[in-house]
Amino acid sequence: MVKIKRTAAPNGLVVTTCKIVLLVSLFTFLALSERMAQAQIQEDRPASGFSVTQSTQILSPPPMEEGALPPGYEGCQKYDKYNTRIMTTIYLPSTCDTVSPTLFGAREGLANAGWGIRGTISVAADYDIKNRYSSSTTQKYSGQVLSAYTISTVYVTYDLGRNGFPLGSQFTGSFSQVFSTGGTGEPPAMDPTVATLGLTVPLLDNALELKAGYFLLTQDFVGMNLTGNAGSVSQGVQSSIPSLVGMSVYSPTPTAEITVRDPWTKRFYHHFAMSRSISADGAIHELDENPTGLRWGTKDTGPIYVNEFGYKTEFAPGSLPVWARAGFIYNTTDYSTFNGGQSEDNYAAYAGLTVQLTKNSTNPGGLNLDIKVDSAPSDRNIFYKDFAVNLFYVGPFESRPFDMASIGYSKTWESPELQDAVAAGGARDTSRVSTQGALSYAYQFSPGIYLISTASLVTNPGTVAENELPTALILNEKLMINF
Repeated sequence: MVKIKRTAAPNGLVVTTCKIVLLVSLFTFLALSERMAQAQIQEDRPASGFSVTQSTQILSPPPMEEGALPPGYEGCQKYDKYNTRIMTTIYLPSTCDTVSPTLFGAREGLANAGWGIRGTISVAADYDIKNRYSSSTTQKYSGQVLSAYTISTVYVTYDLGRNGFPLGSQFTGSFSQVFSTGGTGEPPAMDPTVATLGLTVPLLDNALELKAGYFLLTQDFVGMNLTGNAGSVSQGVQSSIPSLVGMSVYSPTPTAEITVRDPWTKRFYHHFAMSRSISADGAIHELDENPTGLRWGTKDTGPIYVNEFGYKTEFAPGSLPVWARAGFIYNTTDYSTFNGGQSEDNYAAYAGLTVQLTKNSTNPGGLNLDIKVDSAPSDRNIFYKDFAVNLFYVGPFESRPFDMASIGYSKTWESPELQDAVAAGGARDTSRVSTQGALSYAYQFSPGIYLISTASLVTNPGTVAENELPTALILNEKLMINF
């Protein structure tokens, strides 16, 4: 297993701790002001059900009906309000869809004290079953050599409404650990690393929402696993355009966010974030520089800004949810260009549409459509534009209401400036375009346990910096356990 070198930075942690205290103090002041303005103390709002169309990363089956639950699972939905709400593009499945809804008797006591705990363990393997390379092959894309990895993530939440904050305020802390062969395109091996450490505060009946802390920025604006650029399958999520232009994807960055919603419907919104860019050398280099996930800054990185405008409806009986959004990313960090020069910034634009098209007998099951597009300068990013279209069906069979089937297609354009540069160095037969067609099925063995099988046909699974590689048929098998 390839290990990434870890170094301690006690002085940086002290500075970081002081800055977190300042952020929490600011939010405490805002929260107390809002609470004093409330004329009455309201009851905690029950957690509403959500559709898989709201999530672009984690499989989220429909809410389970109490009468259909196995023995011992009754009453588990009351714990859902303690699920983390801090990530915009990730919604954890219902607590009912875990291997132990009561967490072996511990969840009730934690909930009574305002705490929640959730987690996922994913064991996965990739292999190109078309070309069948030997283990002696130097890996140039995910699955070229049989590769396996395990990703574990734990989320801990606390209800800040118990301590003077407005109702709905929440603290979330999470960490991840990855065991991996560490080959090209695979997730890098990580010691336990902070993934999220922050809080969210709703104000003015949720017309205004404030967030601050350490976040993976791609989880707040983009989301990449359901669909994404074709390079993310064979070259890893670090090759996605949002990551290439500086959004954090493995280790978090200090971030402050504000979301303003229209006060009448709460559907139209403006979401703005100011964060720190990851290293211009890429997400894996950033992880090496920031192994704990808590560094305030890393070498030669500057502020990054994200502006997103969108329209989003929640799941409700008799309606079909829709989420349309478009955003612009601007990074002040210096980037090297492929002609040997230097750029003083980097930037990208993106847009997405996620909509439920039909319903079936199991709400919110049915057919859904997800579309994404990205664009960035080609003189400093190996991929400079892409699009992805995905159709997915929740509850494809009446007897399988928690399964999900999907089919998708994506296309990525690679930098012509980089191709010219490598051609000058003697490379030939490179490709400027990569495509991916994918079929996937998520099978629920029992509550909380899924087997997700995906077959991806990828043209030019390598990069433009090398000779074109044969089309790959990458099979990914993933066992996911929710607890």
